[in-house]
Amino acid sequence: MQTSGFSIAPQRAYSEDRPDSITGFWVRNTISATVRDLATVGSILQEAINAGANEIYGLQFALSNPDSLKDIVRVLAVEDAHHRAEALAVAAGARLGRIISLSESSVSVPYYFRGALESDMAGVPVEPGEVEVAASVSAVYALE
Repeated sequence: MQTSGFSIAPQRAYSEDRPDSITGFWVRNTISATVRDLATVGSILQEAINAGANEIYGLQFALSNPDSLKDIVRVLAVEDAHHRAEALAVAAGARLGRIISLSESSVSVPYYFRGALESDMAGVPVEPGEVEVAASVSAVYALE
């Protein structure tokens, strides 16, 4: 858990017949937390509410170390590109030759979670599911 923002601003009372006066202060203390046990997310949110949190936003689900999965989807994307190129070459009456160029368009790990998780029923309902890791490659092959 870490502080990600903190601000204090005066709350003023305005009047035409006297100078403005400070009647209080608006305080915002924003924290970010990383929770690795998804089954506890609902109860942690409930504890934050019970402790006085009146704004909770930006709930995100992500992989803690997506690099190894990115490498796997890159390999799968290249294999898929090769398979598709072979099918196109056969359809054109040719043979697939050597690869001329290969580039990666993107590897994405969207930060959302869909589906269901058995979570702590005492807490805020949270509906996670699966994170998708996707890769897109462009391959150019010679035809023989």
